[in-house]
Amino acid sequence: MNRDTAITLAQEASFHKVPSFVFISAAAGAPMLPKRYITTKRDAESTIASSLPKLRSIFMRPGFLYDSSRKFTLPIAFAGSAGNMVNTAIGGRLTWLAGAAVEKPLKADLVAEAVIEAIEDDAVKGVVGTGDIEALATRAWRRGML
Repeated sequence: MNRDTAITLAQEASFHKVPSFVFISAAAGAPMLPKRYITTKRDAESTIASSLPKLRSIFMRPGFLYDSSRKFTLPIAFAGSAGNMVNTAIGGRLTWLAGAAVEKPLKADLVAEAVIEAIEDDAVKGVVGTGDIEALATRAWRRGML
């Protein structure tokens, strides 16, 4: 479903001359997720990028998304933050083993702000990782403060 739905939506966007298409992908797989979760997302990204070259595709790759309105996500985000701190402290040596489980969790609203900023900035295209998602959201926040 991840793959086919994303490709179909991108094709429709391209057909209707929508200038940009954003796909919320994922930073990586994780030990507790089925392997197909990440492979279908990567397949979708690859197919969209190669088969729709005129469409400005943006592939947001956050780690775990959380929000206080979904209380069960908060302890998972806390654990992910702890894992990210440990992984960062040891130079990223756990990434190969734990994948997204040690990627910095992001608040869903932050990712949404980054998506809007990415759409408005024609220079943004392709894969947008966690650090760049945070930078885009910060840029949007600063603009809102002026």
